[in-house]
Amino acid sequence: MAYKNHEQGLAYGRKYYQDHREHKLAVEKIYAEKHEEEMRAYRQQWNADNCERRAVTCKEWEVKHPGHAAMRCSKWRRTPSGITYVRRAARKRRAERRTRCFLDMKAFDAKCEQLGWRCQICGKELTRETATVDHIVPCKYGGTNEIDNLQPLCMKCNCKKGAKSMKEMLGSAFLFE
Repeated sequence: MAYKNHEQGLAYGRKYYQDHREHKLAVEKIYAEKHEEEMRAYRQQWNADNCERRAVTCKEWEVKHPGHAAMRCSKWRRTPSGITYVRRAARKRRAERRTRCFLDMKAFDAKCEQLGWRCQICGKELTRETATVDHIVPCKYGGTNEIDNLQPLCMKCNCKKGAKSMKEMLGSAFLFE
């Protein structure tokens, strides 16, 4: 069917798409499932061949859609190991920041004295040289270097406990090995 002008053809195409949208999307989905590998290879090749064009297009889109671009960039970040979800990375950074505070060894020695210089898991007698600092709530799970979160353990128990909390540790078969 020939149209008198280009705008009429575009209007017809938009109306046709709206009227047959469900069917068209279903057909596209089936095609994409059947040709997934081919489509991925084509996209990768196209992106490799058109790096500069793609960069320009992305910049133009970001200028036209500043809110969307900022939101998209705030969720994901490219790292050497791949694309990382930023919220997870931020949570990890905050946990690290909390634990970077000063570790008061005098206060830790006083706590060891209060606990009788004994490993809090196996009961082994400790000295200043054999005692290791352990976090009751691991830094990985948001624990801090506050004296209330520290306890003395022998090297063997501290290595076995790793990044587990005391509840996880005491609930495992660790004590009976």
